[in-house]
Amino acid sequence: MPRRDLRYCRRMGLKVLVAAVFAVAWLPGAASADRDLGTLDAVVASRGLAPVPDGWPIAIVTRTGVVVVADGASAKSIVSVVDGDVDPQDKEGGVLGMYIPRLGAYASSLVASKPSLDGFLITADQEAPYRVIVEIAFSLTKASVKRLALLCKGKTGLGIIPVALADKQANVRDPKRGLQLVVSMTRDKLQLWSLSGHEGTAAKPKLAVARGELAALTTALADIAKRRFGAKRSASDRRIVVTIDLAFRLKEVVDLLVAIRTAADGTELFPDVVLALGNG
Repeated sequence: MPRRDLRYCRRMGLKVLVAAVFAVAWLPGAASADRDLGTLDAVVASRGLAPVPDGWPIAIVTRTGVVVVADGASAKSIVSVVDGDVDPQDKEGGVLGMYIPRLGAYASSLVASKPSLDGFLITADQEAPYRVIVEIAFSLTKASVKRLALLCKGKTGLGIIPVALADKQANVRDPKRGLQLVVSMTRDKLQLWSLSGHEGTAAKPKLAVARGELAALTTALADIAKRRFGAKRSASDRRIVVTIDLAFRLKEVVDLLVAIRTAADGTELFPDVVLALGNG
């Protein structure tokens, strides 16, 4: 394991994190949280990961539950996971619900006890359904957590993909928000378009290819970035809304985000990802 990851784990007191992210043998210290932590096959990102922030709590999704580790404390079991989703009885609204009250309450208590805390990490097995990731992100956002990121394994160690959930204005055309690029991924199709209409529309997208053609998407985004922006880019010029069916697996979602955020040579494309709900 790279030294920077070891230092991070020591600071956080996270034996459990080592087990979860690197899929090493089960560690006795994680017994009170979840034995699946030792067999969790963490998602891998091929490029473009940002450094792991110091001090952010971590929500870990295993095959049987959601666990949170914060401030060097023992891993805390929050809710059960059944058939790849949070147990319906633990969600507001049951099967179709998106809010997890226990997670929201625990995250709120962490924010209240540490006002400087502004972010939360989320990690899971690469086969975890995207839906449960969104449920966790939604619950944390309602708890006033300001920043979210997916914790992934990279070629040189741990890293993050910063994400945010779309607000009510994300799908509203607004000239002040620039191009308002959108990537939509469904079970069989990948589309690139813009709310502004300057780079295609939902009806006539800039790019429409088979779902697996991520390289074509990266090429199209690189072309837009080169044509429209110089060295200086506004915040809206770095932002992109991504709509993904909730039935996808986390690995498929991370592969898409990697293709959106950076080119194969590491050139920054559209790093500020805003997740909007798809179907599922």
